[in-house]
Amino acid sequence: MQNDYLSNKKNYNINNRNKYHSQKYDTSKSKNVDINKLLNSVKVNEKNKIKENCIIFSLAMLILSVTGIFISL
Repeated sequence: MQNDYLSNKKNYNINNRNKYHSQKYDTSKSKNVDINKLLNSVKVNEKNKIKENCIIFSLAMLILSVTGIFISL
């Protein structure tokens, strides 16, 4: 029997939840990881966060200045 589990009325089947946890991973193979790629992705993520913060800050200042101008009129 399926349960009405989520708030958007999506049916939730308990048996489907265990399907992904039953997979076994082969850890005996050695994997090569390029550190430069990892560092570059971290740098790109940090730059994107800084850009997002600047945009949010500028929008907040714009809203405050516009409301200040309307209040002073």
